[in-house]
Amino acid sequence: MMSHFVQSLKSALLLEPEDINDILSLPKKDVNNFILRTDSDQIARYSDYSALIHACVSLRQQREESNIFLSCHINADALKEKYLAYFLELGITGIFLENCTRGSTLQQLDAILAVAEAQCGLIENDTWIIAQASVTPESIFTLAEYTSAPSRLIAIAFDEGILSNTMGCRGCENRENIAIARALVIFAAAAANKPALLAFQQNEQTTPAHYLRARQEGYKGIITSKMNDIDAIKVIFDTL
Repeated sequence: MMSHFVQSLKSALLLEPEDINDILSLPKKDVNNFILRTDSDQIARYSDYSALIHACVSLRQQREESNIFLSCHINADALKEKYLAYFLELGITGIFLENCTRGSTLQQLDAILAVAEAQCGLIENDTWIIAQASVTPESIFTLAEYTSAPSRLIAIAFDEGILSNTMGCRGCENRENIAIARALVIFAAAAANKPALLAFQQNEQTTPAHYLRARQEGYKGIITSKMNDIDAIKVIFDTL
């Protein structure tokens, strides 16, 4: 099952839970991998997640074969015991771990998921992880630690736009540092025997040329929040 998933993870749609009805109106063949944003701030009650719950339930009911990931950081409320068990019971596929700084962070999430799986009566390692490589200049060089990642890690993602903003170098002479970071993520993913995925932010101006460049560099798929770009991404990556 995991091998089939990795082979199909060439495009993934990052979306706000409130947008789920627009997505469900599209043909099923267009996209099967969904990453749902969660509120990174603290929450006080289940009702705060009503839109997210609706999105999970709707996707699972109408697109049974879809992969559903929750996007959150390691300290998010979504990963606390009572919330995580609830989302696992709703049928989420895994966690898109934001800003993963070290291999130890993956080990921490692995332990959290193992406990939740046991509580829900799920098969061990049934919940997967996509790790978003850290987006700070200092910690991008800890990528070698991914080689000791838990087996539930299925891909490593990188968001160039976030790192560019962090470094304050978008459109300036420091672009070579971004190119180095892009290459480091690919090398780290290869060393861990996982595919590298490139993520783009909503406000980034992207064209098929951006996706073609990513493939030529060694990235195996694209994460986007632009539904209109899915077709172009599939054309470029479906021959992998």
